[in-house]
Amino acid sequence: MKKAPGERYATVDAFAEDLRRYLHHEPVSARADSLAYRAAKFVRRHRVAVGAAALVALALIAGVTGTIWQALEAARQRDRALLQLQRAETASGFVAKCSTTPGAQRNASRLTNSSPAARNSRSVRLKTSRSSRR
Repeated sequence: MKKAPGERYATVDAFAEDLRRYLHHEPVSARADSLAYRAAKFVRRHRVAVGAAALVALALIAGVTGTIWQALEAARQRDRALLQLQRAETASGFVAKCSTTPGAQRNASRLTNSSPAARNSRSVRLKTSRSSRR
């Protein structure tokens, strides 16, 4: 007990009330009141609720983080697709420009004579003839 009368409990009932509060993990009047002290007492009294709230907060943080990450990834893929579209349009414009130049008809006839379909039919025949030898 403190020596100064002003620092002691005024009555036995005040002392009994502090004992009851101490046994129920509530803040006592004999100790200096601080936010950390009151928070520690609250957490001690409501462990399950505080644990559940912490899990919910953690799940929310993880969900928001995942959503932001996926949004950034989608934006990167969109930018990549737009760049590829721009390149394809540029190449398409180049091919169209080349087909309208003089001499393009002569080059086009050479390309159609050696079409991929004609080359594929020859290669199929070769493959078939090889498989029949075995």
